[in-house]
Amino acid sequence: MRTTDFSVLAMLGKQLSYLTARQKVLAQNVSNANTPGYQAKDLVPLDFRSMMSSESTTPATPRPQMLRTDSAHLAPSGASRQFDARSDGRDAYEVAPDGNTVVLEEQIQKVAKTAGDYRLYTQLMRKHLDMLRLAVRRAQ
Repeated sequence: MRTTDFSVLAMLGKQLSYLTARQKVLAQNVSNANTPGYQAKDLVPLDFRSMMSSESTTPATPRPQMLRTDSAHLAPSGASRQFDARSDGRDAYEVAPDGNTVVLEEQIQKVAKTAGDYRLYTQLMRKHLDMLRLAVRRAQ
C-alpha cells in the first residue's frame, strides 16, 4: 500500500508540491530583481470555487472533469491541472524606473511564509506517518 492511498497524506503531498513550486517562482523573482522590465510573479492558489466556475476556465486552467469509474461512462479528457504562475505586478506598490516590479522585502516575506508553511505541512505528514507506524506495530 502506498502512502498516497491515504487521503490526508495525498492532500499534504499536493500542498507540499504547491509550496515547492511557489518557492521556485519566488526565487526567480529574487534572481531577476535587477532585470529591466521584469514583472514579479506568484503562484495562484488552487481555489475550488474558481475551478468550478465556467467563466474562469482557460486553456491553461481547464475545468475539472469527472472521473471514469465504469466502462459505460464517457472517457475523461485527461487534462491535468498544473500550478499557474501569474504576474502580480498589479499588486506592486513599488515599480522601478526600468519597469521592474520586484520588491525584495515583499519577496522575502513571501519566501518566509512559504518556508513556514512547508515546515508545518512536513510536520503534519510526519505525525500522520508516525500514527500509521504505531497502528501497524500494535496490530502485529
